[in-house]
Amino acid sequence: MEINKAKQEDREFILYAHKEILRASGLVQSDLEENIDMDILGECDECKCLIVKSEGINVAMCLYSNIYWADSGNGIYLSQIYVEPEYRGKGIVQNLFKKVFEDEKEASFITLLVGKDNSCMQKVMSNLNAEKHDLFTYEIRRECLIKE
Repeated sequence: MEINKAKQEDREFILYAHKEILRASGLVQSDLEENIDMDILGECDECKCLIVKSEGINVAMCLYSNIYWADSGNGIYLSQIYVEPEYRGKGIVQNLFKKVFEDEKEASFITLLVGKDNSCMQKVMSNLNAEKHDLFTYEIRRECLIKE
């Protein structure tokens, strides 16, 4: 298996994986399809996407960006991670995390949100001995604060 930066040819797989993640997490709202070409496949340095291929076929992806937390320093916010069902349990998530740390040498941690209905990812995080934090998640949209 090989792990590389996403390319234009990976677009449909990223969108497919994204829909599967939304379904598994019980979510419905997303703007990824509108933003993928500029944010993920374009020249944007803020968002990074890795693709795992097995024999030339896309089998997994992860989407992430750099963050900074005052109490932890430089880190990674993992927006999405997906592995095709038949490839799960083969260490792909762990290898993706290792690749992220290899590429992002300044990062000391990876943080992610897991949907309360996504028992599969909760199990993966438990198996990797990830620390679980019980925090509330809030999102403030620009349009809520800026009235034109």
